Amino acid sequence: MNLKDFLQNNSLKTKEINVDGIDEKITIKQLSMLEQYELMKNHKIEFKKDSKDGDDTNEINIEAISNNSNFRTEVVLKGLVEPRLSKKEITQLNQNALMIISKIADEILTFSVEVPKQESKGD
Repeated sequence: MNLKDFLQNNSLKTKEINVDGIDEKITIKQLSMLEQYELMKNHKIEFKKDSKDGDDTNEINIEAISNNSNFRTEVVLKGLVEPRLSKKEITQLNQNALMIISKIADEILTFSVEVPKQESKGD
């Protein structure tokens, strides 16, 4: 495989999703590792501590994400490609609309951690 193909196969992707209650397709992008780290750091989302030795495990504290609406807002602001929303627009939404934003944030987070499928080489 040449370098261009390799880079294209391993670049961050975009995809269209459907969200219940919205008629149009929504385009999201994968967040880079750096973007994910910055979001976690800015919102004080940490890895769970091991109960035996107090070291970090490789599991993220999901409760901290679930209870942090500002985190979800920033995920949407970074990961929503089309249609674009501003922070001001999101802060003026009612509870029903915020539930839709939360679903979009979940889709972005799930998509961001997906591992690309490796092509197997035929023998």
